[in-house]
Amino acid sequence: VALVGLFAVQAIIAVLRVRTRLFESAVDNRPLLLVERGRIIEENLHASKLTRDDLMAKLRASGVANLDRVRAVVFETTAELSIIQGGPDTEIDREIMQNVRPLESDRGGRQ
Repeated sequence: VALVGLFAVQAIIAVLRVRTRLFESAVDNRPLLLVERGRIIEENLHASKLTRDDLMAKLRASGVANLDRVRAVVFETTAELSIIQGGPDTEIDREIMQNVRPLESDRGGRQ
């Protein structure tokens, strides 16, 4: 009975997520921007429950030699970090960053 109840709740949530934007935003996490153009966003780092040491370890593991070459680091909904590198003139396609929260304090605001 408990298992059937769990599946029913999961099915209801899945349907509501698809049909209503408000419910979707309430139950879904959005990726969170941790670094933008080489600048660490401390507020977002804290919100993601990561430390600077965690971030630096991931950057090193990804072969980053200079923070200035990091265009963005995104804390994904899967708890992985996506690191986008490039030169100072490298622009990131808006579509790639479409659902990423820029600042923790901007939860309901701009993208």
